Amino acid sequence: MDKAVSVNSTADRAIEILLAFDAAHPVWTPTELAQHLKMPRSTIYRYFNSLKHYGLIIEDRNGGFQLSAKIVELARVAKSTTTVMRIARPYLERLSEKFGEFTSLRQVIGPELVPVDRIDCRHHVRIPYLRNTTLPWPATAGAKVMLAFSSPKEVEEMFKMFTPVAYTPNTITDRALLEKELERVRRQGYAVTNEERDEGVSGVAAPIFSGGRLAYCIALGGPSFRFVGRNLSEMIDEITQAVEAITAELAQYDL
Repeated sequence: MDKAVSVNSTADRAIEILLAFDAAHPVWTPTELAQHLKMPRSTIYRYFNSLKHYGLIIEDRNGGFQLSAKIVELARVAKSTTTVMRIARPYLERLSEKFGEFTSLRQVIGPELVPVDRIDCRHHVRIPYLRNTTLPWPATAGAKVMLAFSSPKEVEEMFKMFTPVAYTPNTITDRALLEKELERVRRQGYAVTNEERDEGVSGVAAPIFSGGRLAYCIALGGPSFRFVGRNLSEMIDEITQAVEAITAELAQYDL
């Protein structure tokens, strides 16, 4: 493997050390790795200590180092994300083709919904992007889905981070009222917002589960005048069918 151009940087060296662990060399001593990478042993010790501090490697009783379970967890997340993107993409394309709205797949990571895949709006009247963040206050369809299907403990922890913000006159800023809204989302299996985060913008979102837990959501967003009546009903039907199908397909994989 070719070394990166900036091989003297801290990040490059740390990555180079991590990449030295493979099936042929699952365990390295500092001396062995120093010889293999042609680095001073003192440098290897310094990086080993840093990587050990962050829980990325562990030391065995013989003075050798190996990758930790945290690396395995990161690999699992990468595998899961790659798998869900492959599975979900056809459904995103179908939703985009039918409705032409901003369509996105979001992954639940901590208190946030991180974009994994997206298809931009195809209409002349459009929004530049779809907000799905929960902070500082949840007001989008995706944020409501995330809260509604998280565990009570996770919800309580997230509420400690929230600060009520009236983004628009439609924002639900009272916790008791928001909790009633979340109960409705759980009951119906999807969330709808009408100008609660941005004026003139509405959205629909529904949850995707993996391993029995909320892992992702799909969301549609666009100008409010298109998220009404029969069109909204069809969006709800299509997006709920899509997430149910994706959840079923994900169940076939050990994620």
